[in-house]
Amino acid sequence: MVRDHSIITMVMDYSIITIVRDHSIITMVMDYSIITMVMDHSIITIGMDHSIITIVRDHSIITMVRDHSIITMVMDYSIITIVRDHSIITMVRDHSIITMVRDHSIITIVIDHSIITIVSSPW
Repeated sequence: MVRDHSIITMVMDYSIITIVRDHSIITMVMDYSIITMVMDHSIITIGMDHSIITIVRDHSIITMVRDHSIITMVMDYSIITIVRDHSIITMVRDHSIITMVRDHSIITIVIDHSIITIVSSPW
């Protein structure tokens, strides 16, 4: 189907749907659960079998991987990384670094060239 420079492609056996409208592209593949949306230079990719979500909007990147629990967010040159299986949280905002490791209980904060490190012992 082609309507006003919009293209729609549907294949039911392998479940491929492609929609192109005004330079925005939507692609859905149902067997492998891939959804890709490109709208105004923002890219959204969702893969449901391995749970990968990638969102790129205005130079900000959000990536989520749920099987291994990795979340990465890059917004305005600030980086947030969360790994939940090994409990690592890293935040970088305005040249300040916060790192948390919960299995070994290490907290490191670097703000304005000052370093704060907390190591909690189990006893």
